[in-house]
Amino acid sequence: MASSVSLSFHSLPSNSLYLFCKRQFGLVSRHWERKRFYKQVVVHRLSDDQYGVCLDNRNLRTPLRKVFAVPSKSLALAVAQEWDVQTGIIQPSLMHLTGLCNTVIDNPLNNTRDDLVKQAIRYLTSDTICFRSTEPVLAELQEKEWDPILKWFNERFNGDLKSTTSLTMCLPSLELIDSITEYINGMDVWSVADLFVSVLTLLYTPFRVFTCF
Repeated sequence: MASSVSLSFHSLPSNSLYLFCKRQFGLVSRHWERKRFYKQVVVHRLSDDQYGVCLDNRNLRTPLRKVFAVPSKSLALAVAQEWDVQTGIIQPSLMHLTGLCNTVIDNPLNNTRDDLVKQAIRYLTSDTICFRSTEPVLAELQEKEWDPILKWFNERFNGDLKSTTSLTMCLPSLELIDSITEYINGMDVWSVADLFVSVLTLLYTPFRVFTCF
């Protein structure tokens, strides 16, 4: 199994999704549709620590044609549910866990863990939590709701980020970058993928993503 992850085509905006599929998988129409071609979805054990999903009697495969294999039965069951609830036309854009797992297994962009750490850190200085209003009522609300998150983040990761009312944000210190890097490197590949896709999805709120891990 690949030890690094990248953004799945399932996580891209709809226009990018169709363009990616057209380039990579030979889908010639933006209005690609595929009818449900299977009747039964079941989870099965592939090995001692790997679970797969079968559509009828065939293994589910990734976009790069690898056998779909995940490290927990609960995750496999959640993916199987995404496939089982499809009726009529299959809608990949709504199958978020399937897309995330495909990302980990295929790693189509060959990003390393270091690549993902750098990209995640890049969003720290643009987090909306750090940018405050000068309007008194809104500023008071932001202080009440956001200061505890910023305080937790700085204490947890030895950070020094502060809020500001300007459009200029201080760069994170080397100590903060090292702390976050160490934290992410302690995760398994599946957790790193989840963290990275969450940061990309929220873009301007990575602090709140870190509170969930």
